[in-house]
Amino acid sequence: MAYWLYQSEVWIILGVLFIMAELLDGSAIFFLPFGIGALFNAVLVRLQAWPDLSILLIFNQWWQMFISWSAFALVAFVLLRIVFFRLRRRQEPDINQY
Repeated sequence: MAYWLYQSEVWIILGVLFIMAELLDGSAIFFLPFGIGALFNAVLVRLQAWPDLSILLIFNQWWQMFISWSAFALVAFVLLRIVFFRLRRRQEPDINQY
């Protein structure tokens, strides 16, 4: 299983699946941060595979990928909540609310 975690294509597929689940679910931003976090994780895995940047060696163990995925998802969740809260506040008041 650890072999598959070091493949950026797996993280891209996982990110796309979470984003599609968000589109199908229709909830208020539940799966979207996980998809964004997986896509950022795919970028880190791809950067680590380059010979010039292999000095950084971001991921030594498999569990470090899950920690970075969680951190990216948490940052994406906070940023999305801030953006949607500001958009909701700027909307005109509904005429049907009494």
